[in-house]
Amino acid sequence: MRILKRLALGLAGLCAATAANAAITTFTWDGVIDFSDYSLPDTPPSSFRIVASFDSALLPAGEGFHGAVGSLLVYVDGAASPAWNCSTASGCAGYSNNSSSTSTDYEYAPGQFITLNHTITNVTSTTIGVWRNADGSFDISRSGASALWSTDECQDSVFAGTLCHGSSHAVGVQGSDISDEIHSYAPYSTDWAVAYGHVTSNSVTSVVPEPDALAAMLGGLSLIGWSLRRRRG
Repeated sequence: MRILKRLALGLAGLCAATAANAAITTFTWDGVIDFSDYSLPDTPPSSFRIVASFDSALLPAGEGFHGAVGSLLVYVDGAASPAWNCSTASGCAGYSNNSSSTSTDYEYAPGQFITLNHTITNVTSTTIGVWRNADGSFDISRSGASALWSTDECQDSVFAGTLCHGSSHAVGVQGSDISDEIHSYAPYSTDWAVAYGHVTSNSVTSVVPEPDALAAMLGGLSLIGWSLRRRRG
């Protein structure tokens, strides 16, 4: 009887722990960018898989668009790049958020100095936006996610003022559209490489047990309790 009682308590604890922690929801988007659409017929299409996981228990219960806290993985042509292992808390693993600055005193005339600054700024960010329906379910077709990194470097010049150059790379999905954007700039030039594709499939998975599974577990606990009472009687 003690063994059965311990089993019942163990199952009850497992059920409670499952209900308390089963809130991780994963959105998966699969898509393709066809570069022939951009007059690049010799460039083969690239496949993308964007996977966003978040704790749905932290989201507001009401219907609408909500920012989620979680992680984001980007696969390109089937390979996961460590650089695109991202989270909303810390950005992407391959990059960092930091800024450094140095100053130099330049003597442009005898006894006359000017301070020249040199600054480098690195930024990385990740966003996950989900649409929650009135019944608590999620609509992935109205949801999206993106990851971004950028580097900007500015150098003071004696004769030309402050000159800056930098670059950025962003990958994202919104609804049925996938984008891959690369941007670079210099004092006298700017380059953009923007490619858009479409989502071919998507899915939503969750570790939250289905109601019938919870009912089955609770039913099993009831049977064990009934058995214990019957044996005790």
